[in-house]
Amino acid sequence: MGLKSEDDEFIGYTVGLLTVDEVEKVKNFYSALNPQSSSDMGMMAVYVFEYENGIDYASITVMENQDEADKEFETSITISISLSK
Repeated sequence: MGLKSEDDEFIGYTVGLLTVDEVEKVKNFYSALNPQSSSDMGMMAVYVFEYENGIDYASITVMENQDEADKEFETSITISISLSK
């Protein structure tokens, strides 16, 4: 799933992914990338990567897949990017 949004100042992109990897494995991957901030709440974690200008950023949310239709996938990943124009 992908989505693009735009206003006068920013362009935003959101991508939704599913993986068969366990939540802990995916959380460890993003944590090892040294985000500027993170919040780990057990079965869900959020990682924020900021660009040097302090305005542009990427946010990654990792959580247990809640979709009953896609239960073969263990983990849901949502990547949101905000870029200034």
